[in-house]
Amino acid sequence: IVEFISVLLTAGSEAAEKELVQLGALQ
Repeated sequence: IVEFISVLLTAGSEAAEKELVQLGALQ
């Protein structure tokens, strides 16, 4: 269960980082 949560957190952080990069590019 812990590994599953860690995977979700990793995927979420990667998606958030991509969104931040896209927002930065737009600005």
